[in-house]
Amino acid sequence: MTYPLSESFCTRFHCSKPPLPYLTGSKFTVVSHNPPKPTTGSCALVGDAVGERESIHPLDRCLRHPPLPGSNGQTKVDLKIVETVRTGDNRNAQLVAVRVVNVGSRPSVPLPTDMNILAKIYDPLYFDHEQDDADPFLCVDHNYSHETAAYRVLGELQGTIIPKFFGSFSLELFLNRTTSCFVRLILIEIIPGDSMQDLDPTRFLQAERQAIMKELIDAESRLYTYDVQHRDLFPRNVLILGRPGLESRPIVIVDFGTSVVGRSRFPGIPEEEQRYLPGTPISPLLRWHEARGNRQSFQAWIDWDWQPWLEDLYGSDRASVTELMKSVWLPPFLTEPPTQPPGIA
Repeated sequence: MTYPLSESFCTRFHCSKPPLPYLTGSKFTVVSHNPPKPTTGSCALVGDAVGERESIHPLDRCLRHPPLPGSNGQTKVDLKIVETVRTGDNRNAQLVAVRVVNVGSRPSVPLPTDMNILAKIYDPLYFDHEQDDADPFLCVDHNYSHETAAYRVLGELQGTIIPKFFGSFSLELFLNRTTSCFVRLILIEIIPGDSMQDLDPTRFLQAERQAIMKELIDAESRLYTYDVQHRDLFPRNVLILGRPGLESRPIVIVDFGTSVVGRSRFPGIPEEEQRYLPGTPISPLLRWHEARGNRQSFQAWIDWDWQPWLEDLYGSDRASVTELMKSVWLPPFLTEPPTQPPGIA
């Protein structure tokens, strides 16, 4: 939970942030970038960072905390912003539609020059510096490193249930003649759909909503088969492109900034990860069981008895569900025999 402060950290230093540079018509040159490994630590604002926020302007803090290095590639790309999608202060990332104007050398992933694509820019300066529970610099490093890792692992799914990914890049922003800072960004496909959060479920028939939920379950389950946990699966991150049954690509899942490559809570611990059977398809009968609560975020779309519907829909999976799988993905009260009260034979 965040606790907004009564005073802006720019106002108290009598100096606002620089004007937002991500404006329609602006041009930038970016360089291909190989991101660092996904970060593993907390993004909480703790320790020295708390005191630093109280005494140093956000711009100066950005100069103190450059993004994690990774390494630059060889490809330079000239971009022009053709439309702002979601920009402004207090944003986790800046989203702009761009057109590729020029590609300096052959990129590892072909970049389209005849269509607009989406640039997602992880700029800590315009992150929300007022939050008491989030370190902007740790957050943007986390989101960039995790999102790029997920897109690379999910390469075979790009252009289907997730956007196409055109690569990761670094942008040098000049603050004055002698001072600059770097921000990271990715280029992905623009998805022409509306989020489930922005749609009115009452305008859909129950059968249509059930079809949408099935598409969502199937899509999320495919991510998991590739050992990726989205970890931010809410209506705002599910885009509806058309009516199920009429579109070959009815939904797309977006925003992998908090995703994790791995199945367990601690993917870096091999013994723990192996318990979750990496690479093995796991039936929605287990992972979307009503006892796990995955459906709760989509409750506005659901007006039917969930568990009987789920079991009818995926009943053919029962033969593939093992006792080990049940012990891992279902809560103990569903898998362990009930204990008898003392004194009862």
